[in-house]
Amino acid sequence: MPAGRGFLRLLEHGLRVRVAAVDSALMDPFLAIVLGSIALVLAAFIVIGILNSPGTGSEQLGWKTTHEHDRTQAVREAEDLEQMLEAANVRRRARGEAELTVDGLLEDEDVRRGMM
Repeated sequence: MPAGRGFLRLLEHGLRVRVAAVDSALMDPFLAIVLGSIALVLAAFIVIGILNSPGTGSEQLGWKTTHEHDRTQAVREAEDLEQMLEAANVRRRARGEAELTVDGLLEDEDVRRGMM
């Protein structure tokens, strides 16, 4: 008997494969309970997060706006300049030279660039 004939013979005899049927009436409440539980847990987390977090999310993470970052950087640069000038002036005083000032440095820079 050829290979194809065996398959045809099974079809002729009406071999039926029984598939396990799912009872929809029983699955609907189960699905509702599972999805409802997930929704309830998510809602609980959201409520807990809203009630227990003082301030905004960016405050919690320590994020700063661009303007705050620029202001902080300007303050640090001014402090660095003051420290460098003080260190230079200590050396200049020890040598007996005149002290440097911010205004004097800016004038020297303008002269070097040819702006005056």
